[in-house]
Amino acid sequence: MEELRQELLKATCRWLEAETQWDEMGEETHLAYNQQCGILQNNLMHNRYLELLRQLREQTPGAAEEGFTQEQHAKLRRQARQSENMLRETDFPQNLQAVHRSHKARAAAREERKRLFKNCQKAESAQAGYSSVVGLQLQRQALHQVQKVSKDCPGDVDAMWAALSKARSAGVAVRDLSKYENVFVEAQAKQSFQAQVFAFRNMCSFEVSGMLPVGEMRQRVADKLGWRSQRTRLLFNGKCLMIDSQTLHQCGVTQESCDFIVVQIQDEVEDSLESFQNQTEASEESMLKKLRTVGMQVPQALHQPDTESTVGKPIQRWTFEFIKVACAKRVMDFPAAASLYRQVEDGLLGEDQARMTIRNAAKGMEGIERRFESLDKKYIAEAKQAADKANSHLSFVAQNLVPAMQKEQAYSKMLAQEMRSWASPPPPSTQKR
Repeated sequence: MEELRQELLKATCRWLEAETQWDEMGEETHLAYNQQCGILQNNLMHNRYLELLRQLREQTPGAAEEGFTQEQHAKLRRQARQSENMLRETDFPQNLQAVHRSHKARAAAREERKRLFKNCQKAESAQAGYSSVVGLQLQRQALHQVQKVSKDCPGDVDAMWAALSKARSAGVAVRDLSKYENVFVEAQAKQSFQAQVFAFRNMCSFEVSGMLPVGEMRQRVADKLGWRSQRTRLLFNGKCLMIDSQTLHQCGVTQESCDFIVVQIQDEVEDSLESFQNQTEASEESMLKKLRTVGMQVPQALHQPDTESTVGKPIQRWTFEFIKVACAKRVMDFPAAASLYRQVEDGLLGEDQARMTIRNAAKGMEGIERRFESLDKKYIAEAKQAADKANSHLSFVAQNLVPAMQKEQAYSKMLAQEMRSWASPPPPSTQKR
């Protein structure tokens, strides 16, 4: 399974190289190539259609072209369209042959990456899809290992953590592990230690253990300092701890080496993006509430994020273009960019963190920094446009649609009351004595 993941990472690297090479050719070259492709494909399709028509005449001697039905001609045209992807490099002019090679390499790299991703998914499904008998055997073995470690090495936190992790991955029920998880928590508490976190001139102490996830540690520090967790960064031994799911032990934190430096990242671009996104969500939520009050059907979300069509988690085109520009301008090498892309795709790293990482790497590179600024302005403008659009929809719903619906509902209610009064029998008249 690890070999497949490495192959997928290499395929991602090759795909980014092909995408970067294609982008470096420029939009004018792309337009000229697409126009030439259209001309060649039309010619190729027409010639193929005439060839198929000739073969049909030979198969039906004596039949004129007018004698063929429209269905036969449509069938021939469908068969001719299959030749559209049969263009060869020699069909293109000399100045577009390299472009054609780049286009084919880009498509091949993308397809190879999709194939490897599907293979990884199949391997993960096969790894998780053991038969019931084998699955039960693995669960019994894993639970027995947990019991053995708990009995023989009750104070060994690392061994206990490994046994519990293996038991969870094998599918052992939570109720069967709860007892041993309590033992692990107690052992962990005994081995907890004080970590020192330095923020400028301030210093804070936190009681931590090696099994504490980085994300939870960062959240604790941010709460203590009154910072936003998304903008808080923990530095340990000169390295920024970015993956929240990693434990402190996996990052090399020990009782002897447990000093952290914490910094707060200020990024005006991401702050503006978050502000516009919050405005959009608040407007849409308020609009949906107003629509529900008058009994109207709730529409789909107004703002659909612009994403790159990938095989895994959809990635915003903003982030994708950032990674491609970083490769093209040599801000990052292709293996590092592929690793960053895969972390975002797997959900290990937030897209805002990926973009901030690239911005920080590009600082001081004058021309390159302006390229990222232009991308930021483009997508911030789109986020502002989405927020304005949601706000205008909210105003229309609040000022026009909801009052009209309420007026219509009041009129319908009045009609219903009148109809009920007409249908009810008159009260009995009192008889005279």
